[in-house]
Amino acid sequence: MNPVILICIYIVILSISIVYVFQKRKKSKGERDIKSFITPISFFVISILAFFSALTGKGGIGIWLSVTALLLIGAFFTKYLPLSSEKSS
Repeated sequence: MNPVILICIYIVILSISIVYVFQKRKKSKGERDIKSFITPISFFVISILAFFSALTGKGGIGIWLSVTALLLIGAFFTKYLPLSSEKSS
């Protein structure tokens, strides 16, 4: 696939998902301090790092260590996420 088209599709999808997540987080009734935003931010940064690593072909130990650190940080801060008020059926 053409890299320009791939980049455009990625930017559109990532932008839509970021806007959706942060609007949903603003509407939540739980705590809205910076700790509750660290998990989504770290997962979006992981996505960006993995995309550019795959696009450029320069994924090395630095990318792997960064992704691992961000994954651990995101997992640690999930305890600050507010509980979902939606009922599952």
